[in-house]
Amino acid sequence: MTPSARTYIIAVPTPSTGRDHAADLSLVEAATRQIAPRLTGGELIVLESTCPPGTTRGLAEAIIAMRPDLSTDGGGGRPQVHLSYCPERVLPGRIMAEMVTNSPGHRRLDPEASHLARDLYATFCRGDLVLTDAATAEMTKLTENAFRDLNIAFANELAVVCERVGVDVWELIDLANRHPRVSILQPGPGVGGHCIAVDPWFLVSCAPEETRLIRTAPPGQRLPAGPLRGAHPPGVGRSGLADRGGARPDLQGRRRRSAPVTRAHHHRERGRRSAPRPGPGG
Repeated sequence: MTPSARTYIIAVPTPSTGRDHAADLSLVEAATRQIAPRLTGGELIVLESTCPPGTTRGLAEAIIAMRPDLSTDGGGGRPQVHLSYCPERVLPGRIMAEMVTNSPGHRRLDPEASHLARDLYATFCRGDLVLTDAATAEMTKLTENAFRDLNIAFANELAVVCERVGVDVWELIDLANRHPRVSILQPGPGVGGHCIAVDPWFLVSCAPEETRLIRTAPPGQRLPAGPLRGAHPPGVGRSGLADRGGARPDLQGRRRRSAPVTRAHHHRERGRRSAPRPGPGG
């Protein structure tokens, strides 16, 4: 049973589902059903799960449907429950550090919810606490990962083109990145995990006709088997992966240690993490 509290944070998986890769919000809905009976008014509910635009609004409507004696806007003289959306931005393996240093942002359905959420996160977070509306917040996390997804796809597709025309992709990227407004990523194994491989599809599912560019990314995201042409950067194997324990330069020319790269993928609470997306016929 969910205990009574003044603040509830919902941070549950939201995998994609079906042929259209829509967000599976069943765990968010389950958490809401557990919280609703405990509410008395004045509580803050923060949704941290990655969700498509409109989810926070839907959560508010679900709570009122279950608890018509409450409100989320203070209307009718009923006790008010405050809802805020705050997407997590943490890297597995650095969660405790990045919870403190990253900028979470706070998005609300009512102004008081923003201030309550900001005061809560200010107790441990040193990043900027930015306030905006809930729909913009929900779009922020999806936009960040779609941007990374497309840039990874571009780097890998560029490597395939270079292999076709006989150009050293590593030298090409090094030269192109000398332009002050160009920052091409290094080719690699594509995307995996439960964020970048999934989140862009939430944008596609809510606006399929307007997201043609995002939908074109998957075919370029996994390099074909075999080595890439050219003198690869020091510490980077010819497959484009960082050598085990090797050092590789970042975009500013600094050398950094690279963790071993394996093909194993961790299990999630619901199913497996997504493996790197296949290309056509892969």
